[in-house]
Amino acid sequence: MRVVTTGMGQAAAARSAATELSRRVDAVVVAGVAGGCDPALATGTVVVATSLCDLEGAPLTAPAVTAAAREAALGAVTPAVPGIVASVDAVVDSAPARARLLAVGAVAVETEAAAWAAICGRTAVPLLVVRAVLDTAARPLGAAASLVLPGADAPSAGRLLGLLAHPAAWPSLPRLARAAGLAESRAAAAAVAAARLLGGV
Repeated sequence: MRVVTTGMGQAAAARSAATELSRRVDAVVVAGVAGGCDPALATGTVVVATSLCDLEGAPLTAPAVTAAAREAALGAVTPAVPGIVASVDAVVDSAPARARLLAVGAVAVETEAAAWAAICGRTAVPLLVVRAVLDTAARPLGAAASLVLPGADAPSAGRLLGLLAHPAAWPSLPRLARAAGLAESRAAAAAVAAARLLGGV
C-alpha cells in the first residue's frame, strides 16, 4: 500500500495520477474531504462514492473496486453513506450551487477525483473515492476554504487579503480547522479499511 498526497485541485491530482499509474498498481483509493450537497449530511459524514459526475451531472467513469472493498469503507466509521460524488474544477462555495449539484444527484462535491478517474479509465485500474463532509450544504466554507482545506497550498497574499476583507469569517477559522481534522481522519480510516482489501495506492 502506498499513500500519496496530491495537493488540492484537478491539476495537482492529474500530475500525481500520471506518476503513480505509470507503475503497476492494483487499485486506487482517493480520500479526503468534500463539501456536502445533501442537507442531511453533517460534518464528518463519510461518503463512499457509488459513482462520480461532473458539474452538470454527466458521469465520470472508471473501473470499480470490489463490493467488499466498498463495504469495508462504509463499515469503518459512523456515519458513512454511499452516494454520487461530483468532481469539479473549483471549490463550490455557495448554497445555491450545492443545491444544483444535489438536483443532478450528487450528495457531495470535491476537486480531485475526476483526474484520477480519467487516468484510471485509460489504464483499467479500479478506483474508489472516499470523502468526508467538511462544510455542509447549508454552510459552505466560502472565503475560509483556502486556509483550512487539507492539502491546500499555502495561502497567497491575495487570498489572505480577501479573508481580511471579510472579518466575519475570522471567528470560524479555529472551528473549521478542527472540523477539517475530524473529516480528514474519518475519510482516512475508511480509505485504509478498503485499501487493506485491495493492496492499492
